[in-house]
Amino acid sequence: MTDNGRLTFNACCGVLRARQDVLRLRIQYEWWLRGTIFTGPFPCMCVPVPRDIASEIIYYAGHNGYALAREAFVQPGIDQTELLEVVSKEERSNKRELITALDALEDRFLMSSQAGRWWTTGRNPMLMMMRLSSEKSSVAVERGGSVHWSRLFGTRPQ
Repeated sequence: MTDNGRLTFNACCGVLRARQDVLRLRIQYEWWLRGTIFTGPFPCMCVPVPRDIASEIIYYAGHNGYALAREAFVQPGIDQTELLEVVSKEERSNKRELITALDALEDRFLMSSQAGRWWTTGRNPMLMMMRLSSEKSSVAVERGGSVHWSRLFGTRPQ
């Protein structure tokens, strides 16, 4: 890390010993929790979908799934119709295949929806707990958001 006098996201994460990709996903998750919608893609060069989840996305939903996650990552809260339209043009995929990929990603909590809009949340602890609770017929459902949230992404490589 070089010091050119600029304060950067990566430099802050380095000082705090925070995992950049996990923090980026947490921000996406927080936008989902609050229903924050961006009306267009970020106007600047954006980092790719965090590698912590990229391979998992491709494993469960293929390259169509990765394209969907990438689009939602650079435009959190994107409307499903717009998401399908943009990705179908870029990837030359039909919308039925894309919906199948979206379903697979939502089932794995890698992407989360709300009122027909999508966010790339990585792992969604609230939805995980809700599913677990419904499967176990438990009354108590925790809200995802504890300081242990980053443990959903494994340990930091040494």
